[in-house]
Amino acid sequence: MITKAKAIEDFLVSTRRHLHQYPELSHQEWETAKFIEGELQKLGITPKRIADTGVIAEIGEGKLTVALRADTDALPIQDEKSVSYASRHPGVMHACGHDAHTAILLGVARLLTEEKLPGKIRFIFQPAEESGGKEGIGGAEKIVKAGGMKGVQAIFGLHINSKLELGVVNIVEGPFTATSSEWEIKIKGKGAHGAYPHEGKDPIYLSALEIMALQGIISRFKDPMEPAVITVGEIKGGSKSNIIPKEVILKGTIRSLTEEGLEFLREEIQNTLKMLEPLGGVGIFSSEPGYPPTVNDAKLTELVKEVAIGVVGKEKILSKLFGLGAEDFGMLARECKGAFFSLGAKPDGTSPPPPHHSPYFDINEKALPIGVAILSSVAMKALEVL
Repeated sequence: MITKAKAIEDFLVSTRRHLHQYPELSHQEWETAKFIEGELQKLGITPKRIADTGVIAEIGEGKLTVALRADTDALPIQDEKSVSYASRHPGVMHACGHDAHTAILLGVARLLTEEKLPGKIRFIFQPAEESGGKEGIGGAEKIVKAGGMKGVQAIFGLHINSKLELGVVNIVEGPFTATSSEWEIKIKGKGAHGAYPHEGKDPIYLSALEIMALQGIISRFKDPMEPAVITVGEIKGGSKSNIIPKEVILKGTIRSLTEEGLEFLREEIQNTLKMLEPLGGVGIFSSEPGYPPTVNDAKLTELVKEVAIGVVGKEKILSKLFGLGAEDFGMLARECKGAFFSLGAKPDGTSPPPPHHSPYFDINEKALPIGVAILSSVAMKALEVL
């Protein structure tokens, strides 16, 4: 399959670069969806619009259905790269590889239409992986609610990784990506003149205490053998240097490998806010539901490893957790067995490479046919062994 995938490398590169030049934010992928539909129609595949800006399509016949998923949305980041295919949409950029995922899945569709399949392959081009939008619903959840996972026995997906060497495949049985939730804390105090702090209840001072307390949850209240993160990413408060404000807002993310772990963090955060009361402050905590963890099925994980060894060699197979990144693929994988893996795409001549979500993010496009070969073979083999 790798030979066939390399034969369409020019198509894969041009497709990825087109998508890179015309990125669209979560829930706004209208032109991206039209482009995907057009490419599928060229192959004689009938696409179906789903979840507003998502696209699904199916080929083959049989009782079993295997789904393959790619995410299609971009990020609110200004592309700073000096390349011919840099984003033409100001302030919007494919800074996480979703353009590559979409190009790979279109390449898989191109190869599998030429194969005799022992079942059905469903292609899911999912919008809004990066954001739940105003309605608080991410793209995977919208796909599920719209019936996009009905009748599916197994689902596979990949994520480009610009830090891993070209062709390295990383997959772990069990939890592979974290469950995460965005949170907000409003710390209410009493405003005053900066020269008379004793007349107020300074929420900036209280917020400093709260930030320290949050990190104490990780270091002193959580089991150190269970990975978890509490990050404060945003602080808003005050309007002038000599005015003590009445309120400060903290925002951040919490992450764990289990939903039970995430709930523990929520409860402990609320417990820390009780310390503000004797100091004259009030803390109000709220959080979003968040994504579930992606939990890789044991049998499907071994299937991916077996196929990947045949494509890239045993020396390029990893089974390692690198952090607590989150992905809403887990929402799809709750509907059936699933397996999700990372594919190394470190750009040539960059050490270290710009990270994901960086304005300089880019990939080694030689990873594209590798992704096509692995996903195509995985889908066909899954239909044989399920």
